Amino acid sequence: MTIEVSFIMPMVLLLFMLIIMSALFQFKRCIVSQNDYLMDFRTKREMMISNNNGEVLYGNMDIIKTVRRLKNGS
Repeated sequence: MTIEVSFIMPMVLLLFMLIIMSALFQFKRCIVSQNDYLMDFRTKREMMISNNNGEVLYGNMDIIKTVRRLKNGS
């Protein structure tokens, strides 16, 4: 191997790892959101709150407020 490849390969491998990890993170987030919606739908406690990003959050109001507070960093 040349010196150039020894510098480029770690960056390429890191980029592939970041892409895979971000895809898994998004997949897990979708699964959690879907399960939360189904749980609330089945118990008839559905609360729909939309935030500024166009995302609709389903769930318990206390949990949603906690998530928003954590996202805002306060």
